[in-house]
Amino acid sequence: MTTAGITAATVGAVVMANVLGGPAESPPPTNPTGARLVVAGSNEIPISSSRLDDYVGKRVSGRNVVIESVPANEGLWIGGEEARVFVRLTKPTESGFTARAGQHMTFAGTVVRNGPGFAARMGVTRAEGGAGLRQGLSHIEVPQDVVKLR
Repeated sequence: MTTAGITAATVGAVVMANVLGGPAESPPPTNPTGARLVVAGSNEIPISSSRLDDYVGKRVSGRNVVIESVPANEGLWIGGEEARVFVRLTKPTESGFTARAGQHMTFAGTVVRNGPGFAARMGVTRAEGGAGLRQGLSHIEVPQDVVKLR
């Protein structure tokens, strides 16, 4: 390519960047799954049980959140192994409900304190993340009939 060709290409790239608003900004960092929760309809937070404690009693929703594991009939972990949140499923449906690790879940629920003995009541063993439930102060309660799986 000639000097004139390089100059024209450079000027064209600069003009295009200015016309189109420059390069897109990088999205904020997220957890390993890239999924986030929306609390009270507007506050977007990464999936992390330590962050949930500030939102006890608030409505929370998740869209296309990855199910990390399903340690209990009425409970599952969403997010990734390092940053995850426990979801307790309430109001069982007659049609039954089967969630599997790796599925994506869309839901709406409420942030609730775990309370004493929560891990034992849910039947979540230490190997299944029961220790994390003892350390975390809150989880999300979601009625099964509002959960969408894919």
